[in-house]
Amino acid sequence: MKKNKVICLILVLMLLMTGCSSAKDGADEPVTITVEPIEDDAATEETADSNTGTGITADSDSITDELALSAIENYCCSMNPDLKEMIDSGDQTVYWEIESSDDEQIVVLYRSYTAAEVRYYIDRTSGDTYVTEFVKGITPEEERTDESFNIKDWK
Repeated sequence: MKKNKVICLILVLMLLMTGCSSAKDGADEPVTITVEPIEDDAATEETADSNTGTGITADSDSITDELALSAIENYCCSMNPDLKEMIDSGDQTVYWEIESSDDEQIVVLYRSYTAAEVRYYIDRTSGDTYVTEFVKGITPEEERTDESFNIKDWK
């Protein structure tokens, strides 16, 4: 936890030293996603006919986009307990979005309050997830981190 705070502090200091540009005509407006815990395992199953589930489909065990988005927000907020307060205050630009989705993989983009773009690459079937990070002006390109976990632990 201390290591994460030091890394965040370094990133913030580097951003301050390089200067910050203003938001591009509202392109980086914050999006707040409300996540409510699922208390009943049956609530995570959906019928084969449904396209808008919030969990894992009963027929294929495939993770839906909505579950991925919710689980990544849960993961981020548990890794940084102050994040929920920052989001609620509205003072920081923080959001999560589905960047891409196909039959095999979901990519969730988390735009951090530090302006870092953190991408979570989720295997739709197994739930195995790895993380990349890109910070404009600091890293030359998206770089894979040592962070990995299973999304099913965070639904």
